[in-house]
Amino acid sequence: MAFVTTYEDGSNAFESNIVRACPEHQPELHRLVQWAKSLEQAQLASLRSTIGNNRWVLKPYLNNQGKTGIVTIWNDPKGPALDINLSVIEKWSPHCIGVVELALGHSLVNKSSIREIDDRLLNAIHDAYVEAHKGTSARRRS
Repeated sequence: MAFVTTYEDGSNAFESNIVRACPEHQPELHRLVQWAKSLEQAQLASLRSTIGNNRWVLKPYLNNQGKTGIVTIWNDPKGPALDINLSVIEKWSPHCIGVVELALGHSLVNKSSIREIDDRLLNAIHDAYVEAHKGTSARRRS
């Protein structure tokens, strides 16, 4: 039986599948969903869930930038992960690269998958979404 990948606006599909994760991963996944929702509530991002074969993805897309996001949140068999898209942060949030790298403890590489996700890192990425939002707002007015 072939599995079909499905896409859905919002975080509900991702969130409802957290129960399929290992119980020890569930609190972190819920925390990441709440963080992503805070981006959406601040109008910094639009959320989209992708449900695939044994993995679930939540993408906080930059508002007014189509399907472009600074991070992707994963729920896969290894547990929660955060992928940082270096090319997007370089284009839309260049002033936040150093802060994100400081929170990571190393230089960013494209599509770097992070499994140790602390509040300091999430705050730095939040700031990158803020910078991107301010930049897109300024570009729309020009």
